[in-house]
Amino acid sequence: KGKSVEDMSYCAKRAEGILARMIELASPSIISAANNNNNNNVQSSTPTLLPNRVCFNSCMAAWANCGIRGQYAAKKTERLLRQMEQLYNITGDIDTKPDIVSYGTVINAWASSGAGRQ
Repeated sequence: KGKSVEDMSYCAKRAEGILARMIELASPSIISAANNNNNNNVQSSTPTLLPNRVCFNSCMAAWANCGIRGQYAAKKTERLLRQMEQLYNITGDIDTKPDIVSYGTVINAWASSGAGRQ
């Protein structure tokens, strides 16, 4: 049996909650990286819980594919992309840098949103 939109949006919310928790746990190291402005050697001081592009892309895909029409899911995916870009800019950690999948997921979410047809 297929999942309902409610089930799928619940799953996307859970995924985003776990991602937020990872960011919260990594906050001391993120703040330290920002204060030191040491973008060349962040890897050594960055915890393993720092979410990487796979974590962000998975969360964005959950929102993009949750079945919610309109701009809500697309805005969620774009907000996560901006958060990912910001994390990369702060830490310089290449594993947090958005890739083609990141941008493609946001584009897909907007294309599926029906925005502009209302």
